[in-house]
Amino acid sequence: MLSDKERKKIINLIKQGKTNYRISKETVHSVNTIQHIREELEENEKKQTQIEEACFNSPIEATRGFIAQLEKFIQMKKFSDKEKKEWGERLEQLREIIQEEVDDRINIEREDAVKKRDQDWNKLLEQSYIKKEAATNLENLIHERDTIIKNLKTTIEEKDHFIDTRLEKDVIRYQKHLSKVQKVFDAEKTRFTKDAEIQYSYVNNLFFAAVEKQEANKTREKQLDEREEKIKKQEVELETNK
Repeated sequence: MLSDKERKKIINLIKQGKTNYRISKETVHSVNTIQHIREELEENEKKQTQIEEACFNSPIEATRGFIAQLEKFIQMKKFSDKEKKEWGERLEQLREIIQEEVDDRINIEREDAVKKRDQDWNKLLEQSYIKKEAATNLENLIHERDTIIKNLKTTIEEKDHFIDTRLEKDVIRYQKHLSKVQKVFDAEKTRFTKDAEIQYSYVNNLFFAAVEKQEANKTREKQLDEREEKIKKQEVELETNK
């Protein structure tokens, strides 16, 4: 497990353009570990670029930029009190438009996140139910095999008198046959038991994956709330600096 200090050092070396092999020599960490960090860094940079591009192309950001330019224009020009009041009202209308747009987008993103969370959760529950049903069927099949084996053993016991009256050659042949049958069913029982254990393990993994997904969705909701709070603070600052 890498410490934050070690991880930061590796990231700095990657940004310096050094190869995985060179970084491995300097940090005494495996090439695979460094490659994993490099891929994470590239993915984060890609996401950051996408976010920046989205902000650049956002109508909200474009409107805010226009407001800033308009404020500078008003400051540079010498308007009468009436004209200043008119331009001030226009600026206030633009700010209200931005606030409405921000509120609408936050609500939409939150609704989409909740909807996706519910869909993923229902899908996981459905998969878990299917796997549980398959495991139950395996249990029933194993029980049937056990019953067959038990019946075979009972049959063997009931045939004791018959075996005693048969010729020695027939007795040996019949015993070998029953022994083979029992081995086959024992092998089948073992195989189905292992399959059932695998299925139960898979169901448990699905359950924990669902729990992790639910926690991730909670984190997403928290991030949306923080984002909403940040936007409100920015609006307050903008209003204060007006």
